[in-house]
Amino acid sequence: MTQGDRQHTKRSKNPIHRVRRLQIANRSILRKIPASSGFILAIKLNSVEFQNKGFLPEECRDLCQLLEHEAHFDFVELSGGTYEDTAFEHKRDSTRKREAFFLEFAEAIVPVLTKTKVYVTGGFLTVAAMETALETVDGVGLARTLCTEPHLALDIVSGRIRSGAINAGLSQYDYGMTGVVAGVQMRQIGNDRAPIDLTKEDNLKAFESSVARWERDLEADSESMTLYGSPDIDGANLPSFAAANAWRFARPMLV
Repeated sequence: MTQGDRQHTKRSKNPIHRVRRLQIANRSILRKIPASSGFILAIKLNSVEFQNKGFLPEECRDLCQLLEHEAHFDFVELSGGTYEDTAFEHKRDSTRKREAFFLEFAEAIVPVLTKTKVYVTGGFLTVAAMETALETVDGVGLARTLCTEPHLALDIVSGRIRSGAINAGLSQYDYGMTGVVAGVQMRQIGNDRAPIDLTKEDNLKAFESSVARWERDLEADSESMTLYGSPDIDGANLPSFAAANAWRFARPMLV
């Protein structure tokens, strides 16, 4: 969608033509699955991409209006920043600039959209930060956090959790490592295992050892490329997912 993704012709400089591909895709989908079925169409925009291409928040706002009126998306998800500041987290200047742009990006877009809803995704850890964001936008997206705590949203809405996500022992700015952890945890849940808790020393050692071996295997497999996905973690004693969450459905909800 950004200027760097297209050739600089007179035709492509018109912002309407930038959304035409999406408009065509939307229409094709809705012919097969009509809006009356309740099917939702959304688009995810990364504010970093716009910032790097020299876009101003006002230009992003105008683009989102086109996405609403021309491409008819039900909601726009904005990512690329971190709404929540971690007090003892060291941030580079580039990170601070990115996050400032992200906030301005979100705040500029919301007032001009009348039908399309706006969600934001990026580093939400506490209920307070989520509630603050909801004063501006329609919804909050959670990703890596839910890999550690799949029932977090349910627990917050039901009142079981009033503070926020558990401290997973990892920097939220270490995207490479947290991405690996999230993949591992999703694999474990898919195999009916509780997601690994890396605040436990034995689990952390098992994780580091298994990931190191997996990385060596990936390197050795670079020619055939038969390995994919996330590694299994050997040596971690994980209960079944159902057993680990049995308490959740036995306790009454807080009000």
